[in-house]
Amino acid sequence: MKIWCMCALPLAVLFSAKVATAQVGGYALFTGADLDTTSTTTTRIYGPTFGFYADFPTPVVKIGGDLRGYLLNGSSKQHYNGVIGPRVEVDLPIVKLKPYGEVLFGVGSYKELSTTDATQHIDYEYIVGVDRKLIAIFDWRILEFSYCNYYNGTVPTKALSTGLVLRIP
Repeated sequence: MKIWCMCALPLAVLFSAKVATAQVGGYALFTGADLDTTSTTTTRIYGPTFGFYADFPTPVVKIGGDLRGYLLNGSSKQHYNGVIGPRVEVDLPIVKLKPYGEVLFGVGSYKELSTTDATQHIDYEYIVGVDRKLIAIFDWRILEFSYCNYYNGTVPTKALSTGLVLRIP
Protein backbone atom coordinates (compact mmCIF):
# COMPACT_ATOMS: atom_id res chain seq x y z
CA MET A 1 0.00 0.00 0.00
CA LYS A 2 2.87 2.40 0.80
CA ILE A 3 4.45 1.94 -2.64
CA TRP A 4 1.14 2.69 -4.37
CA CYS A 5 0.74 5.92 -2.37
CA MET A 6 4.34 6.92 -3.07
CA CYS A 7 3.72 6.50 -6.84
CA ALA A 8 0.22 7.99 -6.93
CA LEU A 9 1.06 11.33 -5.29
CA PRO A 10 3.86 12.35 -7.72
CA LEU A 11 1.77 11.24 -10.70
CA ALA A 12 -1.23 13.26 -9.49
CA VAL A 13 0.93 16.36 -9.06
CA LEU A 14 2.53 15.85 -12.49
CA PHE A 15 -0.78 15.44 -14.29
CA SER A 16 -2.39 18.34 -12.42
CA ALA A 17 0.42 20.68 -13.43
CA LYS A 18 0.23 19.64 -17.08
CA VAL A 19 -3.56 19.90 -17.31
CA ALA A 20 -3.53 23.35 -15.72
CA THR A 21 -1.39 24.70 -18.59
CA ALA A 22 -2.87 22.63 -21.43
CA GLN A 23 -3.80 24.33 -24.71
CA VAL A 24 -7.58 24.12 -25.14
CA GLY A 25 -9.63 25.13 -28.15
CA GLY A 26 -12.96 24.88 -29.85
CA TYR A 27 -13.73 24.79 -33.56
CA ALA A 28 -16.52 25.09 -36.08
CA LEU A 29 -16.02 23.61 -39.55
CA PHE A 30 -17.94 23.23 -42.79
CA THR A 31 -17.76 19.62 -43.95
CA GLY A 32 -18.51 18.05 -47.31
CA ALA A 33 -18.49 14.27 -47.52
CA ASP A 34 -19.01 11.31 -49.82
CA LEU A 35 -21.24 8.73 -48.17
CA ASP A 36 -20.74 5.35 -49.87
CA THR A 37 -24.02 3.60 -49.15
CA THR A 38 -23.43 0.90 -51.75
CA SER A 39 -20.45 -0.13 -53.83
CA THR A 40 -21.96 1.52 -56.95
CA THR A 41 -23.35 4.85 -55.69
CA THR A 42 -21.93 7.76 -53.73
CA THR A 43 -24.05 10.37 -51.98
CA ARG A 44 -22.79 13.89 -51.25
CA ILE A 45 -23.69 15.15 -47.79
CA TYR A 46 -22.81 18.49 -46.17
CA GLY A 47 -23.05 20.19 -42.82
CA PRO A 48 -21.32 21.55 -39.74
CA THR A 49 -18.71 19.91 -37.56
CA PHE A 50 -18.21 21.19 -34.00
CA GLY A 51 -15.64 20.15 -31.44
CA PHE A 52 -13.22 20.79 -28.62
CA TYR A 53 -9.62 19.71 -28.18
CA ALA A 54 -6.92 19.90 -25.52
CA ASP A 55 -3.17 19.42 -25.95
CA PHE A 56 -0.41 19.10 -23.37
CA PRO A 57 1.96 22.06 -23.78
CA THR A 58 5.16 20.50 -25.07
CA PRO A 59 7.55 22.44 -27.32
CA VAL A 60 7.07 20.84 -30.76
CA VAL A 61 5.01 17.63 -30.62
CA LYS A 62 1.76 18.03 -28.70
CA ILE A 63 -0.33 15.09 -27.53
CA GLY A 64 -3.94 15.53 -26.47
CA GLY A 65 -7.53 14.61 -27.15
CA ASP A 66 -10.44 15.67 -29.35
CA LEU A 67 -14.22 15.51 -28.95
CA ARG A 68 -16.37 16.32 -32.00
CA GLY A 69 -19.75 15.94 -33.59
CA TYR A 70 -20.97 15.93 -37.21
CA LEU A 71 -24.42 16.89 -38.55
CA LEU A 72 -24.26 15.93 -42.23
CA ASN A 73 -27.29 15.91 -44.58
CA GLY A 74 -27.96 15.66 -48.30
CA SER A 75 -29.78 13.72 -51.02
CA SER A 76 -32.43 12.54 -48.53
CA LYS A 77 -29.81 10.99 -46.24
CA GLN A 78 -28.35 12.07 -42.93
CA HIS A 79 -25.29 10.98 -41.00
CA TYR A 80 -24.87 12.30 -37.46
CA ASN A 81 -22.13 11.18 -35.12
CA GLY A 82 -20.09 12.05 -32.06
CA VAL A 83 -16.54 10.78 -31.61
CA ILE A 84 -13.67 11.17 -29.14
CA GLY A 85 -10.05 10.10 -29.09
CA PRO A 86 -6.35 10.92 -29.01
CA ARG A 87 -4.65 13.53 -31.19
CA VAL A 88 -1.04 14.33 -32.08
CA GLU A 89 -0.02 17.77 -33.38
CA VAL A 90 3.32 19.08 -34.62
CA ASP A 91 3.82 22.83 -34.09
CA LEU A 92 5.98 24.45 -36.80
CA PRO A 93 6.20 28.09 -35.57
CA ILE A 94 8.50 29.34 -38.35
CA VAL A 95 5.86 28.66 -41.03
CA LYS A 96 2.91 29.02 -38.60
CA LEU A 97 1.54 25.58 -39.55
CA LYS A 98 0.32 22.82 -37.26
CA PRO A 99 -0.26 19.45 -38.97
CA TYR A 100 -2.12 16.90 -36.85
CA GLY A 101 -3.54 13.40 -36.86
CA GLU A 102 -6.30 11.76 -34.82
CA VAL A 103 -7.90 8.35 -34.27
CA LEU A 104 -11.43 8.72 -32.89
CA PHE A 105 -14.20 6.36 -31.75
CA GLY A 106 -17.83 7.00 -30.92
CA VAL A 107 -21.46 6.55 -31.88
CA GLY A 108 -23.40 7.59 -34.94
CA SER A 109 -26.73 7.52 -36.66
CA TYR A 110 -27.46 6.94 -40.35
CA LYS A 111 -30.91 7.54 -41.80
CA GLU A 112 -32.56 7.72 -45.18
CA LEU A 113 -35.24 10.39 -44.87
CA SER A 114 -37.73 8.30 -46.87
CA THR A 115 -37.79 5.89 -43.93
CA THR A 116 -38.51 6.76 -40.32
CA ASP A 117 -35.95 4.43 -38.73
CA ALA A 118 -32.37 5.52 -38.08
CA THR A 119 -29.55 3.02 -37.77
CA GLN A 120 -27.38 3.54 -34.70
CA HIS A 121 -23.82 2.26 -34.85
CA ILE A 122 -20.31 2.40 -33.43
CA ASP A 123 -18.01 4.66 -35.52
CA TYR A 124 -14.28 4.78 -35.93
CA GLU A 125 -12.55 7.65 -37.68
CA TYR A 126 -9.08 8.59 -38.93
CA ILE A 127 -8.28 12.29 -39.39
CA VAL A 128 -5.34 14.25 -40.79
CA GLY A 129 -5.26 18.00 -41.23
CA VAL A 130 -3.33 21.23 -40.95
CA ASP A 131 -4.05 24.46 -39.06
CA ARG A 132 -2.46 27.86 -39.70
CA LYS A 133 -2.11 30.47 -36.98
CA LEU A 134 -3.94 33.69 -37.92
CA ILE A 135 -3.78 35.79 -34.75
CA ALA A 136 -3.10 35.10 -31.08
CA ILE A 137 -6.33 33.18 -30.41
CA PHE A 138 -7.57 32.18 -33.91
CA ASP A 139 -6.34 29.47 -36.27
CA TRP A 140 -7.64 28.65 -39.72
CA ARG A 141 -8.16 24.94 -40.23
CA ILE A 142 -6.94 25.00 -43.82
CA LEU A 143 -7.89 21.45 -44.71
CA GLU A 144 -8.90 18.34 -42.85
CA PHE A 145 -9.47 14.90 -44.36
CA SER A 146 -11.40 12.32 -42.40
CA TYR A 147 -12.34 8.71 -43.06
CA CYS A 148 -15.22 7.45 -40.93
CA ASN A 149 -16.84 4.02 -40.97
CA TYR A 150 -19.16 1.79 -38.99
CA TYR A 151 -17.63 -0.97 -36.92
CA ASN A 152 -18.74 -3.51 -39.56
CA GLY A 153 -17.61 -1.41 -42.54
CA THR A 154 -20.96 -0.93 -44.32
CA VAL A 155 -21.08 2.87 -44.87
CA PRO A 156 -17.66 4.52 -45.26
CA THR A 157 -17.63 8.33 -45.28
CA LYS A 158 -14.74 10.36 -46.70
CA ALA A 159 -14.92 14.05 -45.79
CA LEU A 160 -13.08 17.33 -46.34
CA SER A 161 -13.50 20.19 -43.86
CA THR A 162 -12.37 23.77 -43.36
CA GLY A 163 -13.15 26.35 -40.70
CA LEU A 164 -12.00 28.37 -37.70
CA VAL A 165 -10.38 27.31 -34.44
CA LEU A 166 -10.62 29.43 -31.28
CA ARG A 167 -7.65 28.72 -29.00
CA ILE A 168 -8.20 29.46 -25.34
CA PRO A 169 -4.89 30.57 -23.81
